[in-house]
Amino acid sequence: MSSRAEPKSTGRVPVGCQACRVRHTRCDNDAPSCLSCQKANIECIRSLQVRFRNGLDGADRENAFPQSQTWVALERNLEYHDETRKLSQLYEGVAEEIVDPGASPPQPPSERRWISHETRTTSPSPQETLAPSLEQLPSPPTGSPYSGTHEITSPPLLGARPGSQGSSLSYSTHQGFSPSSSHPVVPFTKREAVLMRNFVENMASWADVTDLKRHFELEVPRRALQFPVLRYSVCAFSSRHMNRNKPDMSTESIEYYDKCLNLLIDAVSGQDGQVEEEVLAAISILRQYEEMDADDKELHLTGTSRIVNSMSFFDFSDGLGEAAAWLSLREDIYVSLVRQRPLKMDLENFRQSSVFRRRDDAAYASRMVFLLAKTLGCAFPPAQPGVAHDLEMLDSEINFWFESKPAAFTPIYEEPRNRGEGKLLPDIWVLSAFHAIGLQYYHIAKIILAMSTPIVAASVYDNIRMGKRVENIVRHHLYQVIALAASNTRGENTLFTARHSLSVWGGVFGALDDQQMAVDFLDYVQDRTGWNTALLRESLREQWAQDRGMND
Repeated sequence: MSSRAEPKSTGRVPVGCQACRVRHTRCDNDAPSCLSCQKANIECIRSLQVRFRNGLDGADRENAFPQSQTWVALERNLEYHDETRKLSQLYEGVAEEIVDPGASPPQPPSERRWISHETRTTSPSPQETLAPSLEQLPSPPTGSPYSGTHEITSPPLLGARPGSQGSSLSYSTHQGFSPSSSHPVVPFTKREAVLMRNFVENMASWADVTDLKRHFELEVPRRALQFPVLRYSVCAFSSRHMNRNKPDMSTESIEYYDKCLNLLIDAVSGQDGQVEEEVLAAISILRQYEEMDADDKELHLTGTSRIVNSMSFFDFSDGLGEAAAWLSLREDIYVSLVRQRPLKMDLENFRQSSVFRRRDDAAYASRMVFLLAKTLGCAFPPAQPGVAHDLEMLDSEINFWFESKPAAFTPIYEEPRNRGEGKLLPDIWVLSAFHAIGLQYYHIAKIILAMSTPIVAASVYDNIRMGKRVENIVRHHLYQVIALAASNTRGENTLFTARHSLSVWGGVFGALDDQQMAVDFLDYVQDRTGWNTALLRESLREQWAQDRGMND
């Protein structure tokens, strides 16, 4: 028998990174970034898989609790619950399998109007998702170009609109600030008030970045008084935000999350197949909560996409439901961009939105959000018939958006970059966050178009030369994306957008001073927002070092 000692198991097994697991490819587990993530120019995020075992073997006796350990008496036995499958079933439309057996029989999935589009199992083709081009939009209304566009209206009454019976969303049965008889007002506790104020002051603007009516800042807190599912989603996300720089010792956010999840199951499973717009808003907030996880399973993104994909014409009523739908689309764009995969949202429904009829600046910014989504729909996956033609048409639409943009989108101050003076980013000051977001999305769309357009070259040299031309285009627009964020930090969305863009295309910075500029910017993003960018900075440094080695 061999005398060699067996290595002691730690109970932790290294697993592939998040991107490799999503793509179902083998991960080489290189640190700090695997080869697949380096090639894709994305952040390599990984975690440790913990193995739970019954008892300890002889080799692990040293890890056992001492006999003098003091134990706290429990009222009942504790159980470990993995809710991943339950949550997946909820959004797959089979939540009836997990409903309390004592409850009334659930409605058959075929009758659930919010999943009535389940026949679509793949992302819609570019031909299906062509939005009304900007040239085809109706002419501006008479009088002021902003006439009637800034009016804040009360939530519509359920059944007050013709055809609302076919809607997948139901609406609050109250108007203005009057309490609803079906949803009594429950005052916030002191802690809930603290969390709600943090959400209003520091986080709601992320969701309202292209919403003039600021539904998440003004309407969500008011309705949270009456809708616990909305209240707990805000508290969970706000608690996560407030404790983001502290050691992971608090379970407050998890407790609020669990409360919200339990209410969410009942809300989505019942109500005759209808989902209240407050529920959609709550799920979109939980999606923001989910984005903060290192291991993002996209469960709530699946939930919002399924609800939005089933929304009828009358659901786009310029209320909270539509605001949540646009937030969900931007969340889908982020995942599609970083992971380079097709959108989950069916863009066809967004054509019903009033942003294509309104003439205010926020609506114009939302049109650019839609155009970027269309561009991603064509670019991922790229090997589809007619994609080149669709990209050419999109390029014309995007150029038209930029050339026809309202005067308020023109920067109020600009100063070009000057490498000789050490000024590596231009200054681009704009009036508001939605002007900055609209322009950032324009530059990102131009990057995707440049990267997705096939290169037709007569020789290998021409192919290399044209490849360098594409790299210069990407670098130019990436400068603009980062500059818009650095020059307009009041809207933190711009910082997140630039951070995501660097995770995908940061490798184009070959000059050492540009690389340091990118690292300094990411360091600033972490200091300003609390979102950890250390892994991305290290991944970019590793990629740049490899590129320098190849060029030596």
